[in-house]
Amino acid sequence: PATIRVTAFQALMATNTDAVPLWVTEFGWTVTGSNGKTVSLVQQAQYITQWMHDMEALGIPVVILYNLISQGGIDYAIVDASYNARPAYLQLQSLTLSPNRYTSGDGVHRRLAPVVGA
Repeated sequence: PATIRVTAFQALMATNTDAVPLWVTEFGWTVTGSNGKTVSLVQQAQYITQWMHDMEALGIPVVILYNLISQGGIDYAIVDASYNARPAYLQLQSLTLSPNRYTSGDGVHRRLAPVVGA
């Protein structure tokens, strides 16, 4: 699993006494495309939620999901092009994580706001 890569990076950083926190950026699962690696909307929600919990357990301070709103093509979005929330968005909206880990830039814990049509 991908968490093995994260722990490998953390181990490398520890070996080199690197005190900079590791950020995980642009992760996600596509629900459309012809690459044979697509997942269902329900699977996307499950995988993203599990990934968020895994990253919290590993002490990753920042994770950036790719991407929010669908623009067609290979589609990783958690909101469709008509601004309807997909299961992953709804799952993340109710996700409970440590407030000291998942904060906005001003240090205030925020939850995802409802999407039009949700």
